[in-house]
Amino acid sequence: QLNGTLNVALVEKVLSHLVSQHSTLRSVFSGNEGVDPVQYVREEIPAQVLEYVDGHNFSESLIKEKIKQCLREPFNLTSDFLFRFLLIQSATSSFYLVLNFHHITMDGISTLNFIKEFKFHYNSRSFSSSLVFPEVVDIEQSLGFAQNPKVSNWTLSRKYWEECLSEGAFDLALPRPPLYEQNEGIFQDEEHEIIFSIELMH
Repeated sequence: QLNGTLNVALVEKVLSHLVSQHSTLRSVFSGNEGVDPVQYVREEIPAQVLEYVDGHNFSESLIKEKIKQCLREPFNLTSDFLFRFLLIQSATSSFYLVLNFHHITMDGISTLNFIKEFKFHYNSRSFSSSLVFPEVVDIEQSLGFAQNPKVSNWTLSRKYWEECLSEGAFDLALPRPPLYEQNEGIFQDEEHEIIFSIELMH
């Protein structure tokens, strides 16, 4: 929930910019029956990335229902852009911004980074006072639990991973699906080696 003066046109402009910058948000997955799905990255972005709803006359329960509808509507992996952005204006200076991503394109940490990018670009382009965003502590805490089931506290989880990385770089091999990128060639299904360095922690 956002309170204050909000430039709705700028919100959509910033969201469009971020979609253009992150190819995973422009991905679709398709394949014939019996064949592993293939990831395609579109060059274009939707003409309208943000759904704006005037909810001045909405009750609180109706606003919650609109948000639930946005979150529950399934994605078609073969044709849909795998995100939905909804902005409900409930009063002159009160808004609900919903950022819904399919889990195949964004995890919790990526979502946090997306929010940080959105805040930066919006506030750097706004001529009015900076928009104050609520803290997302609940997300950070859930990420801490997800990273290590034995650790339910975000601070302890961060300390755990810092200790894991304290001895320097280590290799992590992850299987990747074949990726078709327009004008970029074809990458066959294979193992890609990813190296994490302690330098990434700073």
